[in-house]
Amino acid sequence: MYYFLLSFYLQFFYFTFLVKKIELNILSDDYIIENCGINKQDYLLFVNGFTVNKIDLIDNIKVTKNNGVVYLEVKETKLVGYNDDNDKYTVFDLNGKLIPIDKKIMKSNYLLPYICINDSNLLASVCSKLAQLSNDNLFRIAEIYNISFTYDSNMLKLVMDQGYYVYCSVRGIPYLTNYLDIISTDQNQNQKCILILEEYSKAIKTDCSLIGDYLSSTPQ
Repeated sequence: MYYFLLSFYLQFFYFTFLVKKIELNILSDDYIIENCGINKQDYLLFVNGFTVNKIDLIDNIKVTKNNGVVYLEVKETKLVGYNDDNDKYTVFDLNGKLIPIDKKIMKSNYLLPYICINDSNLLASVCSKLAQLSNDNLFRIAEIYNISFTYDSNMLKLVMDQGYYVYCSVRGIPYLTNYLDIISTDQNQNQKCILILEEYSKAIKTDCSLIGDYLSSTPQ
């Protein structure tokens, strides 16, 4: 009789998940809840802690409960970009590792930059530098391209928010920590291109029609 009543109680027992994200908050809550492996029985019999499944792109999950609510404190794997060429969707971690995923597990409003770099060594270097940016600055980058036709094969073109373009080497990526300060220095609407000069620790805003002259010339 006891087991019957317990089973009946479980069948009609409902509880709520509350998911708190640490790091990026890119994966959908449904993906985490559906794959964490916690069910009604786990909730009712919970004493010292839940055992959760290992989930791709999740580094750690801390589970607690209180007054009918299961709290999932989730630390997502640090991701710095994505690529969806050839109908294959992959994300990049901070080491430049390509991780194939189902796009449906991502939140619809995720803001990772699109990265189009074919050289694996260069990609790894770019991703390690992107990992140094805050999420706020990382999400301001829409697209990243390698412009290898310049004198420096490691030069990059970054398409930014608010209509700006940044040209820099890999070493210049961390300077985007000051991106908002850079674009606020001059309100000239024609100066939408930013050239980061790492050797001088400075960034220059200029007319985009002039940027090609610099990029195609070899510094003296």
